[in-house]
Amino acid sequence: MSWCRRIAIRRIHLYNPPSPRYMCITIPSSPHVKRARQWVFWQRLTASPMRLLGVGAGLAFIAALLLLHLFPPGLNNLWPSYNLLVCVIPWLLFGVLFEVAPGQLKVTPPRYTRYGLVFFALVLSQLLFHLSSLTKAGVGIAYLLALGLAWWLALSTLKGLLDSSYRPDLGKLLWLYRLLQVMGLAAVACGFFLVWG
Repeated sequence: MSWCRRIAIRRIHLYNPPSPRYMCITIPSSPHVKRARQWVFWQRLTASPMRLLGVGAGLAFIAALLLLHLFPPGLNNLWPSYNLLVCVIPWLLFGVLFEVAPGQLKVTPPRYTRYGLVFFALVLSQLLFHLSSLTKAGVGIAYLLALGLAWWLALSTLKGLLDSSYRPDLGKLLWLYRLLQVMGLAAVACGFFLVWG
């Protein structure tokens, strides 16, 4: 191609730029978008309280079964049964309540910060329980305090849902809330009795 033809082509492109509809604009993604894409699994897990607490209950149940299989307790050791009854099963119960109660009460569902705190308090109690079981040091006060904190957070979240409802017929849910209060107090009291008894 001669140099005269090259100059003519350049002048044509200079005075007649391409139409914007044929142009492709690439917008670089920010690091925040990339970071958000990396946490897709956690976002899906925390989108629903029943999903988050249900997965936590399943993992805690599997860990409890593995601990029982690898380190079978003695006949007089009631702690594995206690842990399953008052720390693993309530995960499912509170997950279902946080999911179903807002629809029944016609209120806004609880935020992630509320049921997320319940989740992490229960995780902390399970870690303390399994560490104390593995080290043969015996279940201590720290486990019971973490368990009491998890119950208190769960009950206060449920109480907040009940208080924000304008429905007059809250009889069954109020009875359930009071029953859970009694269960939580009895669970922590029995734990202290097992520690000091």
